[in-house]
Amino acid sequence: MKHHKIIYAILLNLIFLDLAVSIIGFFFPDVWNSFFHGTSYVDSQALLKRCAANWFAFFVLQTIALFQWEKAGWWLILVAGCRLGDCLTDITCLTFSSSITPYGIIAFSAAGLGNVIIGVYFIQRYLKLEGRRQ
Repeated sequence: MKHHKIIYAILLNLIFLDLAVSIIGFFFPDVWNSFFHGTSYVDSQALLKRCAANWFAFFVLQTIALFQWEKAGWWLILVAGCRLGDCLTDITCLTFSSSITPYGIIAFSAAGLGNVIIGVYFIQRYLKLEGRRQ
């Protein structure tokens, strides 16, 4: 039962996080760039908005997973895939950004590590759930 509460808590936190970052990325890109990169917003290729759309998709999928994972455990695998894929974007941003604030370094590092931990945890929980059902 302990893991059920942890899974719900993680999903709820991810839902709020991804909704917040997608709103900031779509509607307040200057705030995003200032906060994470210490620069004005210049994004002629709309890459931040592309990321925001991706985070909104995570928000939608994680919201569905919150209500479905106990009936269909594969939702945990789907969310794990989202999180593990997103850790690559965090590493990419840290590696290739021409400008990043100290907060950006901390936030992207923590997000990348957190995404790996959550992804692995959800895969482990799915395997345990499926093991009990067989």
